[in-house]
Amino acid sequence: SLKRDQIAKLLTELATALDLPKTHRARILNCLGMRAEESPTRAKLIPFRVDERQSNGRRQVDQWLPIHGWSHAAVWADIRSSGVPYHRAYDLGMRRLSCRFCIFADKASLLLAGRHAPELLAEYVAVERETNHDFRHGFKIASVQEALLQGDNWGAPQHFAM
Repeated sequence: SLKRDQIAKLLTELATALDLPKTHRARILNCLGMRAEESPTRAKLIPFRVDERQSNGRRQVDQWLPIHGWSHAAVWADIRSSGVPYHRAYDLGMRRLSCRFCIFADKASLLLAGRHAPELLAEYVAVERETNHDFRHGFKIASVQEALLQGDNWGAPQHFAM
């Protein structure tokens, strides 16, 4: 919802800025970078559709997922060939850019994040212990810190190939 709600605000601002007569609806194409390969839920997404949730009497919003069918390798090949800048977290080995310690991240990504941000990891561990709540159900973020201290990398590569 943090991403979706921000997009909704922008769509409202865009439709308002057009200052169309009340007899006209703004047409907005919302392009999102979600790929089928990222998750079973994303694989089920329709690459082009009318976004009924964002459409209303003042605007029609179509949602397009232009890279929905692309592989991870295809995305990076396009980035490299275009020369477009990207976040340095990818050079550190992160496969996705979201919260540094995302509840949806795999263990290897959490380990990599912990390796590069041990102070922040320690804060997460302290909060986990203070609240007595797991980072995510059945998984304690403290296990990431313990693995790093023991030199255990859960069989993860030191750096993800891009």
